[in-house]
Amino acid sequence: MSQLKEAAQRLLEGKGAIFYITGDAGTGKSRLVEEFKATLDLSRIQWREGHSYAYASNIPYFPFMNLLSRAWQIEEGASQERLKQKIEAGITNLLGDGKDVIPFIGSLYSIKYPETENISPDTGS
Repeated sequence: MSQLKEAAQRLLEGKGAIFYITGDAGTGKSRLVEEFKATLDLSRIQWREGHSYAYASNIPYFPFMNLLSRAWQIEEGASQERLKQKIEAGITNLLGDGKDVIPFIGSLYSIKYPETENISPDTGS
């Protein structure tokens, strides 16, 4: 808890952080997160949360996509056009001009962009 609180203080100083909490079932991960979250001033800190599930262990970047889907309210089964709108709006709201990033985040959701057509997911080139 003290490490999380220190990181939250650094966040208020403009130094961001991402936390990864893992452990066996029943070890108190959810309780730790809820107790920590209760200590935060959510009017000053934006809380985003992504989850990983056993059924998604073979899906690359699933926890990251889950986080983005929750943040941008992307619903399972959304059309490609709706996905594209949500992703582009989310990135623009987050980064301002995120035109360089949009094709790569979109490709995680199987959206085709000319910028990513010849890039292999294995090599990044």
